[in-house]
Amino acid sequence: MYVPNYIPEPVEISDNVTLRSYKERVAFIRRVFALHFLSLGLIAGMAALHVPNPGLISGAILVGTCLLVLSLVRIETRGTKADIRLSTALLPVLLVGLSFLVREGVEHQWPLWALPIGAACALLYALLCGRDYSFVGQWFLGIIASNVAIAMAANLSALDTTHAWAAVLLNSAYFTYLVYDGASLMARRRMGEEIAAVVDLYRDILNFFGYTIRCVRHWQRHRIWTR
Repeated sequence: MYVPNYIPEPVEISDNVTLRSYKERVAFIRRVFALHFLSLGLIAGMAALHVPNPGLISGAILVGTCLLVLSLVRIETRGTKADIRLSTALLPVLLVGLSFLVREGVEHQWPLWALPIGAACALLYALLCGRDYSFVGQWFLGIIASNVAIAMAANLSALDTTHAWAAVLLNSAYFTYLVYDGASLMARRRMGEEIAAVVDLYRDILNFFGYTIRCVRHWQRHRIWTR
């Protein structure tokens, strides 16, 4: 007798990256982290442009709407070419919206400068690890290296203690999420889907939304919580 779990199993697609050779898996995650770092550079570059800024609330609405649409796209088109095409097409819109938020954050003195340091350390580990890639090792070594670098930058710029600690805490949360999600998305992506994987690193912030829908569908399919 089959008794279904109360929560759905983690999503995996056929021929995903985890089923490939070690060399291919490492090459994939290196490209993903490199493209993610590049996307942060694009956001920073657009934030520095002297163009009209719609403001914090409008920027947040744009980003939130884009993330919501991207989450719905993945739910409805998971594992298909439509997911890749739509995710890639919406990525520039998301980056523009994030650039609005970054500009507002800089004006409000949020320690957003810490995030590229964390992303750089994650990428450096991926590039230098050789045959010993480990997400646990990446998190442990990367979070130490990035926070030390942030502390040094804060000291050199005479940043006050409150802002320095805010930068360290923000980077710690971001770096943990980045490494965890990087490991998780490999079961949901195939080789050649690196850009879509970069989109996942952004839209997985709303994973609770998609996971809630998956749970409801799982309960309906298996008549869980119903008499």
